[in-house]
Formats: sequence, structure tokens, C-alpha cells
Amino acid sequence: MKIAYIANIRLPTEKAHGYQIMRTCAALTAQGAEVTLVVPARRNPLGKTDPFTCYGIAQRFPIVRLPVVDLVGVARRLVGSLGFWIESFTFARAVKKYLRSHPADFVWGRDELILWLLGPLPMRVGVELHSLPKRKYRSLLTRAALIAVISRALGVGVARQYSVPAGKLVLTPDASDVVEFFPSQDASRDQLYLPRDRKIAVYVGHFYEWKGVQALAEAAGGLPAKDWLVVMVGGLGPDAAALQSYCQKIGVTNVKVVTHQPRTQVPLWLAAADVLVIPNSAKTERSRLYTSPLKLFEYLAAGRPIVASDLSSIREIVSEKEVVFAKPDDPQDLARAIREAGEYDQSAREGAAKKLAERYTWDGRATTILAALNALPKA
Repeated sequence: MKIAYIANIRLPTEKAHGYQIMRTCAALTAQGAEVTLVVPARRNPLGKTDPFTCYGIAQRFPIVRLPVVDLVGVARRLVGSLGFWIESFTFARAVKKYLRSHPADFVWGRDELILWLLGPLPMRVGVELHSLPKRKYRSLLTRAALIAVISRALGVGVARQYSVPAGKLVLTPDASDVVEFFPSQDASRDQLYLPRDRKIAVYVGHFYEWKGVQALAEAAGGLPAKDWLVVMVGGLGPDAAALQSYCQKIGVTNVKVVTHQPRTQVPLWLAAADVLVIPNSAKTERSRLYTSPLKLFEYLAAGRPIVASDLSSIREIVSEKEVVFAKPDDPQDLARAIREAGEYDQSAREGAAKKLAERYTWDGRATTILAALNALPKA
């Protein structure tokens, strides 16, 4: 089966979707599909870093970079979002030309805009949804042969809002690599210059408001500073600076803000933790209902106690057997949950979490996608 995965992204990128796309392509390839990842040839602040090296992915597959008019970022002050639209239109045009000379059995992607701009194609299209799509993409959902959703609630929302038949939907939550190497806690702390004599709660991810990072910063104020350090890793420069300023504003001294780290360093930060935290907010529909956080699956595989916001999107995957829940957007209860997870025996939960992680692997996810594609009626 030949699959052209279309992704309008910088590659590599600091954002999680780049890693998720690369992992998906690698797993599909490992399961026997002939996958080609098609991306635009854009300027990249990460330089010419090899994506496989950047993300620590051993399984190789072809990556094709198509020429575009790349005004994203460079012309933002002059033309605003016009630069993005010019890049998107020129990429869509380049993809259509590429597909004419390199036909595939399926076109796959998680970027509704690009797949919509491509219009009707002579090959079948699969769409991977990570949030409820805008109404303008109704025609894309109608002509798609398969729609993968990362949560049950998202599938319900798509079916209800766009009258998508159940047979066209397949549930594909995100995943982790359960065989990823996690070093010892002491070795990780030494390498990261973190103290051995304090308990450490770690959050790894971007610092978007809906991720709940401000609530976690406030929760740090409810933890004894001499005993606890809260480490938040992964924000891009401006977001990290804003979070650091917020911590100073509220007078919290036991928070360490760390900017985006190479993907290969993530296991170190997870291994250094006494507690891993997912403080997602309930204020947005995406967070409350539809998200399937990559970090949740990685936390499960890491074998550390987990604290998570009590949201239906999180409960689709875990229960009290694996995590300690905290009320979303409630710093006091989040501090309570962190202390419970870090100061009381969590060995039963840790064991249950690692066992659950074995159900959510990239290879397993790829197997589900390929089975759904193979089950479709022949074109």
C-alpha cells in the first residue's frame, strides 16, 4: 500500500505535531506500508538538522520537500497572515503536481486546510483529526474515505456535526514508545543539574494557556519550597519568558522554567521526576473533550507517578488506577494531588500505568490505521 502523507510543516519543528507525524510515518512503514512524507521546502531556524536524528527515530522512510513561496514569518510584519496563505496555496499546487507523477493508493494528513485546498483527487484521502474541524471543511469530510479521530468524544462530535457515518470513523489515540530508554533518576538529575535532595514535579510540553501551565505555577506556591521544585519544560522563547514573568508576578520561587529541549532529551526530564503533571484546563472544548495528549502516553511509559486534570478527554485513557486526578483550573487541588502522588506509595499506580502504556504504541496505532484502510471497499 502506497501512502503519501501530506504535511504543511517546517521539518523538523519544535512543535509536537512534527514528532507525531514522523512517528506515524515510521510506524506505518514498519508495518509494511510504502510511506512518503511530503512537506514544503521552507526556511527553518533549526537549520538542516536531519529529522530522524532530531526525533530519535530509527525507521527510515522517504521525505520529499516541494518548492513553495515561503513568506511565513519573514513577511509577517508587512503582510500578516497573507504570507501563510501564499505558502499554503503554493504548497497545495506543488502537491497536486507531485501526485500526478507519483500516484499513491491513499493520501493521508492531519492538516485539514491543505487537504481541503487539494480538492477532489483521483486517489482516496484519509484525514486524521486532532480537534473539531471548522464548518468550511465539510466537503473534505464528505469526500474522505476514512477519518481517524484521536478521542471518542471527537468522533461523536464529528459524526453529529457533519453527519459522518460511523463506518467512516476509526479511533486512533496518540501513543508512546514503551521501549524508549529511561535512565535512572539520579543520573538524569545530575545530567540536567537538578537537585537530588528535593522532590521534583515535571511538566513537559508547550506553554499554551489551555495546557494549564499558569495553574501549575500557582500550585507550586502551595508546595513547601524547601522540599519541592516544579520544573516546566518545553515552551518556545516568548512563551517561556511570559511564564517566567508570571511566576515572578505571583511570587513563586520554586519553579524552574526551561525552554524547548531536543526531543531526544525528553526521557531525561521524565526520568528526573518524582511526579509528572498534566494540568490541562477545562476552559476550552479542545482540552476538555477532544485532546489526546502525547505527554500522557509518554508519562505512562516512564513509570513515574502521574497527576492529571480530571477531564473527560483524559479519562478516556486513564482512571484512578493509573493517575491521581486533580480538579482542573484549581491550583490548590493540583498542589494537593502533587503531594499525594509524591509523598505516598504509588507503586500500584506506576505498575498499572506501564501496563496500560503497552496498549498504546505507535506500531499498534499504525496497525489500526492500516486495517481500517484495507477494510475499505475497493475504489
